Amino acid sequence: MTVAASTNSIAARFGPATGPWLILTARGIGSDEVSADPYVPRSRSREVTYQQDLTDWAEVRAEVIRIAGQVTADVLAEQRPAIRIVVKVRYKPFFTSTHGVPLPEPTSDRAAIEEGATLALEKFTDRRPVRLLGVRAEFADPD
Repeated sequence: MTVAASTNSIAARFGPATGPWLILTARGIGSDEVSADPYVPRSRSREVTYQQDLTDWAEVRAEVIRIAGQVTADVLAEQRPAIRIVVKVRYKPFFTSTHGVPLPEPTSDRAAIEEGATLALEKFTDRRPVRLLGVRAEFADPD
């Protein structure tokens, strides 16, 4: 069964850019290049939402180091060194901010990744209660 929808009705529902894009995609028409190359992730990350807000920044720091250790395991499994570490903090009123640091050299070393995460955490100056923490290791482009 074929169902046709007008461009105007789809644009009204999904927006002036997304609506027409959806129609082109559904019809197999578009400018996106399709590739048989396998997907290569640009990063690996972990994050934790806490049931109780973290208010002690020594505890926040310890949690960032713990999460960075988990990310290191993911980096090792990926068999690609990290070049940048980013820390994500969501404060109690659900305001989210990120800060990152480039690593001195590409690495899969746990101590270097943990140090990068703590350096990124030091860029946060607001000491409000924390609801979520995340650490992301970014990889160099595979090309």
